[in-house]
Amino acid sequence: MDQYLDMPLLGFFFRIRKIRQQLARIRQEIAMSKEELQTYQLAKLKRVMASAYERVPLYRDKWKAAGVQPDDLRTLNDLEKFPIVTKEEFRNLDLDKLITGGKNGKDYHLFRTTGSSGIPVSMLYDRDKGFYEIAEISTFSINMHFNLNLKKGMSILLLDEDAMEILPMMEFPHVRKMLFDALDTVENHIRQINRIRPDYLVTYPSVLKNIALKAQAEGILVHQPRLLFTTGESHDDHTRKIIRDVFKGEVLDGYASTETGIMAVECPMHSGLHVIDYKILMEIVDDRHCLVPPGRSGNVIVTDLNNLMLPVIRYAGLGDISAYRPEPCTCPRKALPLLSRVEGRKMDAFILPGNKVLHPFHLTTLMLDVADIRKFQIRQEKKDEIRVLIVRQPVRDKVSGDHEYAKLKERFHALVGSDVSVRFEFVDDICRDESSHKIPTVVSLVRQ
Repeated sequence: MDQYLDMPLLGFFFRIRKIRQQLARIRQEIAMSKEELQTYQLAKLKRVMASAYERVPLYRDKWKAAGVQPDDLRTLNDLEKFPIVTKEEFRNLDLDKLITGGKNGKDYHLFRTTGSSGIPVSMLYDRDKGFYEIAEISTFSINMHFNLNLKKGMSILLLDEDAMEILPMMEFPHVRKMLFDALDTVENHIRQINRIRPDYLVTYPSVLKNIALKAQAEGILVHQPRLLFTTGESHDDHTRKIIRDVFKGEVLDGYASTETGIMAVECPMHSGLHVIDYKILMEIVDDRHCLVPPGRSGNVIVTDLNNLMLPVIRYAGLGDISAYRPEPCTCPRKALPLLSRVEGRKMDAFILPGNKVLHPFHLTTLMLDVADIRKFQIRQEKKDEIRVLIVRQPVRDKVSGDHEYAKLKERFHALVGSDVSVRFEFVDDICRDESSHKIPTVVSLVRQ
């Protein structure tokens, strides 16, 4: 069937058929018992590892050096025997040698990360992986996972030609009319939301926050989607509060990456994020690469069970910090493992005197109950210097005085220590870089 995917006119119907096949597969996956799922995961993992060993010298060489090979994988626990792969190793892959039978670009998709944590990383998806990811984020899949009846969606995402976000448009160009650029103006974002009136909106937390702030400041009425699905950035509580002040629909966060696609989705009961472990295996490890127990934070290591063109196996390149919750969930997706939250990137952690490490989540929660803060950015300039940029509400709306900010400074010192200087700076705005949609709330200029 694949040879017909790019035929004029008829190709569209064959691509739709591919999506329907993947949706049927996802429906079976989410209905599996725990025992069925483990058997299924192991079979998929063996297939991916066999492809990695055959096609990718990086894996073959690392595994041989560690004295392991794919046949040593007999249970899911055996995955720990295989060495972890770093972002630097991934970045140095010669992708041209991995592209087979697809010189015209039709049989694979090439993406690049934004490079927000350094030099961008290139990623290849085989086409079946691409169709699977499109199906996973489709309206039909969202309805299946959350027992909803949504009909019309809209996305405000980064539409760079190398961005994974444009994957649906690569196969179905007509969806472009429902995709809008995150780098566009807030005014146009609001205009398009009110024009399309979607049942659900997919975007980044910072985009949704800016829309909410604009609507609040100017008294603009914004259409209310039933579901607001955010992804691509850490979702701090201050941002979520501002969004909920304007939008009344359900706000759910997703955890995704260019290297793997969607990995976890927030529990409807807001008790954490469910790892979609029929497609992703996620380990939480310490700095020695040993698994940490539930409830303890560690480094996120991921393995993709679908991509055969460029397998992602025990990949440490996301640089994120998270933890599994020790107690089970009680929502309908309770069979899926539950992360407490994604605490932020390790590179954004503050390194304090005495080499104490403080992750971004602990810093952003300090700002939650200061009522007149519109935007903020917490910057570590030196180990013993923190500068907090604050954009306040317009004068007529200010409710926080010197006493409130004095209490905020006390909370900072209680967290970072009295020997660290904390300085507040009130500014007119905090601008994003022209090449990015993000305005990070925590920035560390100190490297471990």
